[in-house]
Amino acid sequence: TSVLTSSHIDLTFNTPVDSTIFALVQIQPPLAGQWKFNAGFPGPDSSLIRFTYQNAMIDTVYSIAVGALAQDKYGHRLAQSFTSSFRTTGFMVTGTSPTSGSTGVSSSATVTINFPAPIDTSTVRQAFSITPPIDGSIHPYAGGSSFVFEPNTRWKANTTYTITISTALASAGGVHPSQPYSFSFTTAPFQLTTSTPRDGSIDVPLTRTISVTFSDLVDTGS
Repeated sequence: TSVLTSSHIDLTFNTPVDSTIFALVQIQPPLAGQWKFNAGFPGPDSSLIRFTYQNAMIDTVYSIAVGALAQDKYGHRLAQSFTSSFRTTGFMVTGTSPTSGSTGVSSSATVTINFPAPIDTSTVRQAFSITPPIDGSIHPYAGGSSFVFEPNTRWKANTTYTITISTALASAGGVHPSQPYSFSFTTAPFQLTTSTPRDGSIDVPLTRTISVTFSDLVDTGS
């Protein structure tokens, strides 16, 4: 269950098979993709074949069937047909940047949230919230399966932010998450990040300027 909508299917046999096996594997509902031998196997035949697919339907059961007519490269047939099934993930958050629990996040970072299927862009703004509040712009892309939040100001240093995606969000097909999703990250403390000349430098020119860079904007009066 909860198999990603872009993934792969592996079938492993106990003896090598040739390419005739590909036509004898049926996937229902049909998936767009192609069977290939295991990459790197030293020869044209392998005991592992892989089907890579994208854009599977969300929350859908797919079945795999290999008929009893299938045989290995030596002509040995299967003793019996093989069947297997799996269910793809529902509409939910599949990844974020920063990841949940991240620390030391840059004060100028943007937030990206990914889903397993294209989103209904009209539902993004009402589903998105952040604590403590910070003004920003949300950039969903028509036909895309992710959106970006870009703060209008820098994140506060050494602060934990929590972002929640409510069930008001919908996929382009009208499917809503079964429950809200929240994740948190903590920004970096105000600190010096680089200096020139570097610490321990020798033979520094007498006319060399000194510069220091910080993780956030500096109060010039201090």
